Amino acid sequence: MAKKHPVDAISLSGSDWRIHQDAGPGEAAPLHSADASAPGWIPATVPGNIQSDLEAAQRLKPLWYGAGDPRLTDAAQTDWWYRRDFDLPANWKGRRLALVFDGVDYACEVWLNGQRLGANAGMFRRFSFDVADLVHFGERNQLAVKIERIPPELLRILEASDGAMSGGGENYPKEWGPDFFVVGINQTRQLLKELKSPTNYGWDWGVNIYTLGIWQDLRVEASGPARIEWLRVQTDLSGDFRQATVTATLEIDALLPMDAIAEIRISGHGESLRASGATQLAQGDNGVEIEIELQEPALWWPLGQGEQPLYSLEARLLAAETGDLLHQRGIRFGIREIRWRQVEGAPADFINPYQLVINSRPVRMIGSNILPPDLLFGRMDERGPRLIQLAADAGMNTLRVWGGGVFPSEAMLELADELGIMLSQEFPMSSCSPETDPVFLGNLERTIRQLVKRYRSHACIIEWTGGNEMWWYQGEDH
Repeated sequence: MAKKHPVDAISLSGSDWRIHQDAGPGEAAPLHSADASAPGWIPATVPGNIQSDLEAAQRLKPLWYGAGDPRLTDAAQTDWWYRRDFDLPANWKGRRLALVFDGVDYACEVWLNGQRLGANAGMFRRFSFDVADLVHFGERNQLAVKIERIPPELLRILEASDGAMSGGGENYPKEWGPDFFVVGINQTRQLLKELKSPTNYGWDWGVNIYTLGIWQDLRVEASGPARIEWLRVQTDLSGDFRQATVTATLEIDALLPMDAIAEIRISGHGESLRASGATQLAQGDNGVEIEIELQEPALWWPLGQGEQPLYSLEARLLAAETGDLLHQRGIRFGIREIRWRQVEGAPADFINPYQLVINSRPVRMIGSNILPPDLLFGRMDERGPRLIQLAADAGMNTLRVWGGGVFPSEAMLELADELGIMLSQEFPMSSCSPETDPVFLGNLERTIRQLVKRYRSHACIIEWTGGNEMWWYQGEDH
């Protein structure tokens, strides 16, 4: 019988954080190890944004009322520090420990107990650090995250494009002025060589805000020497839809070569199935696939077409010699077949002559466009799930997730799974033909691959598209 080693995670999200403006190189004491209870530190929430914390502390006027606050831009012109302390359970000693960030906007340095762990750039990229050798047991751990300010090269266009016609100029829309907001979006992407939400430039329905902060969750995860980094579930239905082959793919990172057993369990709708297999893990990256045959599967349908049953899959990794539980991850998924059928007789120049077919049934997509529920992305859950519910209440079955914004929050995606709201998910790019710069393309590929890995299990996502109003056409390199 497998030993019950603790395999768990401790969330570091919440309202136990403080933020402080960076004082620059001449500061009296390094803020990464400063006393966050001292005067000058401002209460903060994670997930969140520097600007939303300043608003909550009444350092900025409320974004949703009146004419906004001109100091929004000032807040982005300095580096900021996040600080919080945390404890770890004593029985985690000797385990592999990872400090995992789901998303920081945009660039940061991370410090733990006075030691710099490293840096990251990329708003949409999850990153982590192995911290087992740096954490304390029996005393508080000091975590600090330094958020990098807006690059000075972007400040002028951020301010100039915020206002009448979004900086389009006197001849807009016949021609763009030099300060049109799309110019700012392009300059940001070209300077950072990565993706940052184009919504920072406000369009004609928002205000320009160069958002900063820890905008998604973070946590400490405990495991053995091998851990499951990513978990993928694929389903393949038989022609009569009475059998489903469920394939789980485990992406495993191992600190050393070892023999292991990978195991998956599927539960839900009267089912409880298990499969396992032995595997030899090499040091570094590994991949393991396991299949389960599911008879008479409960099919997931869009709203108005049927029910939305969801299954749970738990993947476990055990040491072959001892049976010790090394790591586990869970995922929720739906079983459905998505096909895009070419429409016969469509005009030759019609760019997208396809019909959506779900579980062999043609489905008409009825819906709307969804923008970020808040210009400060760390607090989207205050409004986001309600928008998904309102779409269902209105009889919509589809939402196009606009590429000028950000990905929906996990709470929004889970609700869309449960309600049968299909999502046409655009990647976070807009109004451009992406650069061919090799550094940008390398970063773009890594970010897009990770976004797909993070969100692919959601039954609600029925297609991925390149972005909003992208300047590419049939026959182009893109």
